Amino acid sequence: MANKELSAGEKSELLYGDSVNADLCNQLADGYAAAQRFCEAADFYNRAGNSDALRKLADLAVTEGDAFLLKQMERALGSPFDVDRWRALAEAAQANGKTSHVDTARQRCDDTDTDDE
Repeated sequence: MANKELSAGEKSELLYGDSVNADLCNQLADGYAAAQRFCEAADFYNRAGNSDALRKLADLAVTEGDAFLLKQMERALGSPFDVDRWRALAEAAQANGKTSHVDTARQRCDDTDTDDE
């Protein structure tokens, strides 16, 4: 990540300001990802338009059983993930003892199953 922690104002300007510095946003996102601050990394990858990195974070969310991060990736990528991905996340969350993430993933499976009918 950059040499210093960004202030809230600096983050806000980079994420929501009128101009986009994709290189800087990707650099910051890489730093946040290396520090395992994946939600912040996702914000900066999204701002940079780096859909490849966002898809990698979605894969990581499934592996780690992180329903919050996967929901964030759905919003960033603009489409819901299929029920198989949510089931895989539920299994990973169960294996990692993340009960609330299991519940969220199972709810998403139920919602997706209902939408398909």
